[in-house]
Amino acid sequence: MPWSSGLTGLAWRSLWARRARSVLTLAGIALGVGVLFAALATNDGIDRSVDRTVRDLIGRADLRVSAFAEGGLSDATLATIRGAPGVALAAPRIERRTFLAPTASGPAVQPPVTVLAIDPAADPAIHDIAGAAELRGPGTPTALVSERLATADGLAVGSRITLQGLGDTAASTVTIAGILPGSGPLFDAAGRTVVVTIDEARVVFGPIGLSRVDIAIDGGTTADAVTAALEKSLTTEPYVLTGPADIAASLRASTGAFQALTSLLAAVALFVGAFLIFNTLSMTVSERIREVGLLRAAGATRRQVAGIVLVQALVLGVVGSAIGIAIGFGLAAVMVGYVRGIASVPLDGLSVPPFGIVLALVVGVAVTIAAALEPAIRAGRVSPIEALRSRPTEAAAGGRARLRWLIVVFAVVAVGGSLAWPGSASAGSPLRSLVVYAILLGATVISPFVLAPLARIAGIPFAWILRTEERLARGAVIRDPSRTALTVGALLVGLAMVVAVGDVAQNARLAANAWLVDVVPGDEIVTSIVPAAIDESGPGSTLAAVPGVARVTPIATFDAAYQGIRLDAAAIAGQDLLADGRLTFVAGDRTSALTGLDAGGTVILPRSQATRLGLGLGATMRFTVGAATPADLRVAGIVERTLPGKAGETILVGWKDA
Repeated sequence: MPWSSGLTGLAWRSLWARRARSVLTLAGIALGVGVLFAALATNDGIDRSVDRTVRDLIGRADLRVSAFAEGGLSDATLATIRGAPGVALAAPRIERRTFLAPTASGPAVQPPVTVLAIDPAADPAIHDIAGAAELRGPGTPTALVSERLATADGLAVGSRITLQGLGDTAASTVTIAGILPGSGPLFDAAGRTVVVTIDEARVVFGPIGLSRVDIAIDGGTTADAVTAALEKSLTTEPYVLTGPADIAASLRASTGAFQALTSLLAAVALFVGAFLIFNTLSMTVSERIREVGLLRAAGATRRQVAGIVLVQALVLGVVGSAIGIAIGFGLAAVMVGYVRGIASVPLDGLSVPPFGIVLALVVGVAVTIAAALEPAIRAGRVSPIEALRSRPTEAAAGGRARLRWLIVVFAVVAVGGSLAWPGSASAGSPLRSLVVYAILLGATVISPFVLAPLARIAGIPFAWILRTEERLARGAVIRDPSRTALTVGALLVGLAMVVAVGDVAQNARLAANAWLVDVVPGDEIVTSIVPAAIDESGPGSTLAAVPGVARVTPIATFDAAYQGIRLDAAAIAGQDLLADGRLTFVAGDRTSALTGLDAGGTVILPRSQATRLGLGLGATMRFTVGAATPADLRVAGIVERTLPGKAGETILVGWKDA
């Protein structure tokens, strides 16, 4: 009996006759494919946003020299950079955070603004800032503001704003000469950016150094040659030399964990969908044994019967994957709109990667076919005699075969999850997702062996009220262990992910609370917009004279160089931490470590940095700053966590060493 259109029609009619089950199977496919495509689209959007952010940050520059120390780079260093061989143009910039002076009609306290100071003569050659030519310096100072800042504060061209700093009010008041689109040229300023000249910034904040210098090189030279020349000539001030690729790598490192999380959730959702598909198709074949037996008695071959099941699976896979991609568009749009930015990268919007569409469609169909192969093979093995039985039954080996076939489905899902894993090194290895798969699969495979005792335990409360019904229900659960295991497995995986995601969120909240409770001394934090001398914030300061203030703890954050690695550091008074009871020590004596900070010569590390640097209690760290004599500090303690820095937790030193 050759394959005919009649058998194809039978496959379609069977799907239509069991509409509820077909819809359930489509839902399982759409669930996995939708979350998978949403993860692919979101991760592609992050990669595109990283590329765009790098372009916005560095413009057409080939290299960037950034200040390492808080004091910034001097004008002498700028002159050295401009005179280096191969440097065609050097555009200096200063970046400072401050507040706008409150107005009579506005609120007393507003969010801070970030002041970006540029050289109007050099900057436009590297960065595209509309209206930069309109900037004027001291005397008749003008400024450009971002559209978000103008909208939030009711500003327009011609409005006057006062920047808080060290200068007098008149000299720090600027006239808005233009409004920059969107959030402005800085991605980490919350959209509140004010652009002025470097000369005006030094009137507002005093004689501050340059934050960075962006460099365009000559066409006849290379970035490596210019880098070598700069390394020879820049010897008086600490700096960091980077290129566009370095900045992109840093931004991708900050987004790798989020991309890995979305990919892991997508792969697990696909795993749940595979369970649902496998279960429903297996149940369909089990319930259609008589029908399949009649087909076999009518002359249908094993290949034809198996083909009917596979055609049904193919139809369900294609339709379900298409629905899943449409759902994925919506999920990705919601994720992008809700998250808005990852770490330091603002998301541009929804991305539609063609590769993601193809991959999601292929994986969805492949998982469906893989899940349908075992039911199809089992259907082809049904004997025509089954049509004559009063109670058609399956061989006992069929249940075990289903569970064994789960390994194959697991392998297909694992391949799909690996293909969807982000390619950045910061995302880590997809091995973690495979471990998660193995744990979930193992729990499902083991479940048939514990169903009977678990069913008896679960039925105890119901047996007191509905004894007969409880026995019937328990018998139905254990009658077909493999089918029950698949159902329990799908439920187990879904609930496990809900609990896991909720636990991660709860732990993140507890970690944030623990940081506030365990690290930050005191009850309030006052942050200076310009560096303040220690006598301005110490025991004799104005803050200490405020009624109700019992103790003032000065803290300074700065960069430290250790073996060529930039570390975030914080200067702090050990006695204040000792009196306040903060910091959770995991190594070292609390009292001696904190008193040692004030005496000098010691450092306290957070556990994360100690692990990263491979340092233990008593180790010596040598710090270098420019041409100064290196400072050797002994690790006197390791704590659970410390103050947050720009790229990690800070190391703690005493004021004497700082």
